[in-house]
Amino acid sequence: MNTTLAIQSALKALGYDPGPIDGVMGRLTRLAINKYRSQMGMDPGAIDETLINALILEAPPPPPLTDAEWYKLAWRKLGQHESLNNSSLWRFLKFGGNSVGDPAKIPWCGDFVESCLAVTLPEEPLPANPYQARSWSTFGIDIKDQGPRLGAIMVFYRGDPDGWQGHVGFYNGESKKHYSILGGNQSNRVTVANLSKKRLLAIRWPSTFHFAGPAPRERVKSGEVSTNEA
Repeated sequence: MNTTLAIQSALKALGYDPGPIDGVMGRLTRLAINKYRSQMGMDPGAIDETLINALILEAPPPPPLTDAEWYKLAWRKLGQHESLNNSSLWRFLKFGGNSVGDPAKIPWCGDFVESCLAVTLPEEPLPANPYQARSWSTFGIDIKDQGPRLGAIMVFYRGDPDGWQGHVGFYNGESKKHYSILGGNQSNRVTVANLSKKRLLAIRWPSTFHFAGPAPRERVKSGEVSTNEA
């Protein structure tokens, strides 16, 4: 098997641009690999077993160790695209009991967070309007002063800090200036994305799941930064 050719074909099918499907490890293929690895929460690198398993065998990399089941469920959905995987993604978004609608047409970050929490913590009270990202600013308990741990619900503003638009996802780590966020509606799919710490509005934790205190910071390298998750 020509591994590079297989990887190029898999990247193309997932909506990435590896350039010509020719089996040559060119610049565009490397850029596509780097983007895919970043969005799948992988460490930087080229072709290795983790990449091959994820792309060709469709086995996402194992999640970091955590007892936050909602985070692990979100991790298992890594790579799901709002158009390419529309039917399976929309079916998952309905697991919360309802759905905001077709993820290819409507922002769905809040819908994704709702489904992950509703499935794994069925007794947890959810926001009245979970599809509005900023509604998660009052969810559960406030841990902003203490600091996050894997799975914390992170709420950000989008556009105007005093407006209504926002984004919500799960804490995955951080660098000096950015939070690494595992969430939906990031580049139109479930990915890991870097968001500026300046955009942070709230850090929350489920009220029905014991908060063991902030964990040692999960340090990640800053890569491409997301500025608008619409």
